[in-house]
Parts: sequence; C-alpha cells; structure tokens
Amino acid sequence: MMSKLLKRRCGLLLLAILLCLLLPGSTLADAGPKPSMRIWLQSDGKPVSGKDWRFELLACDENWHGGNENENQIPGLDKLDLKDPSGCTWVPPSYPHHVVNRDGILSITGNLPGRFRLVVYSASEGRLWVSNAAERSGLFSTLTLDLLEDGTALLSERRGTPFERTWSLGLMVAAMALSLVLEIAVVLGYALWQRRRWQPLILAAVLGNILSIPFVWLLAGIGYLVGGPVPGLVLLAIGEFVAVFIEALLYTLIAREKFGRALLISLTANILSYLVGLLLH
Repeated sequence: MMSKLLKRRCGLLLLAILLCLLLPGSTLADAGPKPSMRIWLQSDGKPVSGKDWRFELLACDENWHGGNENENQIPGLDKLDLKDPSGCTWVPPSYPHHVVNRDGILSITGNLPGRFRLVVYSASEGRLWVSNAAERSGLFSTLTLDLLEDGTALLSERRGTPFERTWSLGLMVAAMALSLVLEIAVVLGYALWQRRRWQPLILAAVLGNILSIPFVWLLAGIGYLVGGPVPGLVLLAIGEFVAVFIEALLYTLIAREKFGRALLISLTANILSYLVGLLLH
C-alpha cells in the first residue's frame, strides 16, 4: 500500500501536470501537437518583407454581442463591419495564439480556429487589408496572403515542401529526443539517490517514451483536427495521464519499483519535460 506521504505527493504532482496542460502555448516535449500555419505575405503577387506590419487573426463567432474585439488596437479595425450573411461576426479569438512575422513569412501557432480571416495593417502606409475567409487543412497549413490595391487580401492554399508536409513526424522525433534526455536525467538522479540499478530504469524510460509520445500526439492531434481547441486540450490531458501511468507501469515491471514510487518518478519526469519544452517554445 502507498504511504500517506507518497499519496499526497502523487496527488500534488497530478494537479501540477494538469495545471501545466492548461498553460497557453505548445511545446516540443511530450505535450502533443497544436495547429500551426505558415503564411507567405505578398503584394500583387510579389513577396513583401521588412515592413512595420501588424497582424490580427479573426475567428467566426455566431454568438457575439459586442466587447473588446480589437485588443491589438489596429487603427480602423473597429470601424469595419465584420459580420457576414452567414451570421458570423469576425473577432479575435479568445483562446491563446501567437502570430510572428519573420521577414514576410507569418508563423501562427496555438489554439487556432478551423475557419479564419487575417487583418493586416501597415503603419508606414496607414493602410488596412482584410482577407477572405479561409480554412486550415490538417494540423499544419501553408498559405499565401496577397495584399491587393483595393484593400482586400486574398488567402489561398500554398503547397508546402516535402519537409513541411512531414512536419509532425519531425517534431514528434524532436519531442521524443528532448523528453528522453530529460527523463533519463531524472531516473539517473533517482538511481544515484536511492542507490538503485540505473540500467532497468533507463530501459523503462526509453520504452515508455517510445510508447507514450506517439500515443499522446495522435490523440491530441485527432482532437484538434476534428473538434478544435477544446476537444484537443481534453484529449491531450487524457493522453498525458495515460502516458504517466504507462511509464509508471514500465518502471514497476522492468525496474521492479513499487507502483507508488514508480508513479512519482513518472510524474516528475513528465512535468519536467513539459515545462522545459514550454520554455523552449
């Protein structure tokens, strides 16, 4: 039976990992993928870079009744009628996301809507562009945004490179490598502290990551792809808890640790890898 102290520690660590999962942003640790878009900025078909652009992502809200719809204070945005005949009012989404401009290529990550529009503002020109509505395709979308002279902007799908089309596999391998380094460090520290054999612990950590990370990424990816941010987050949390118990079971079977102590090792290792991945993001 688990001691009361060990049960309390496990409970606190379970609470901590749940709070970590609710933090905004994605990570390169074993926290599953979130949707991402890369958008190439053009003006009348020619690449645009090096300007003082501001960007705003808009999502469809059929139940919008007013509020702070212009958090970034893009001049002129609050004067536009952003309600279309379908009943959508296009407003900045309330869930966390990040828009980064790297020399005319936008990287947008986080909890992204399935359908979206983009607003672009040039401070030097004092001009505002509002794009058409577009949809994400899968977890990683590549698009082109063409700024036209009439003040509209055309979002169109862009065929990515072979590397971009296999991004999820590459990032999953990176996530596994990062998690393995951190979790091996945890079990080595535990082995030295408790004077345990380190070989079975490392074997359990390696097998646990090989089994759990693809499972978590697949589960979270299906959630985001099918249902959007909330189902993705729910399935991510479920996947993380299952991964913790899978790894704890392996520490018990392979390293002959008591399950309560194995669960504590697994929780510690997973929280560490998640937080480091969050910082790296």
